[in-house]
Amino acid sequence: DIEQREDNLFKNCAQLTVAQVYRSVLFLYGNGYDYVQKENSWMATDLLWSGTYLKNQVTDEMAERIEDDLKQAGIPEACRGFGPLYYKIMMDRMCASNHHALKNLQGALER
Repeated sequence: DIEQREDNLFKNCAQLTVAQVYRSVLFLYGNGYDYVQKENSWMATDLLWSGTYLKNQVTDEMAERIEDDLKQAGIPEACRGFGPLYYKIMMDRMCASNHHALKNLQGALER
C-alpha cells in the first residue's frame, strides 16, 4: 500500500517545505500534464497571476523580504513570481512573526 499524503498548501502550509512547493510548481508548470504547454499554458498564466495578486497585497517592505527569501531558497528568478511559492514564503514569514510576537507578549505578561 502506498501511503496517501495530502499536500494541500492551504491546509498544511506549515508541514510543507519550500522545496516541496517548488517541485510541485515545476510539475504543474512543465511536466505534469500533456495539455500544459509551458509559457502559453493557462497553468503558467494562473501561477503568475496568483503571484502578482499576492504581491499586490503586501507592503513593499514585505515584498522585498519575500523576494530575498525566495532567492535564499534557491528558487530561480523565472519561478519567483509563481503564486504557490510566494504564498508559502509569505505564510512562513507571517507565522514566524506572529509566533515571535506571541512569545514576547507571553514574556511580558508573565512579569
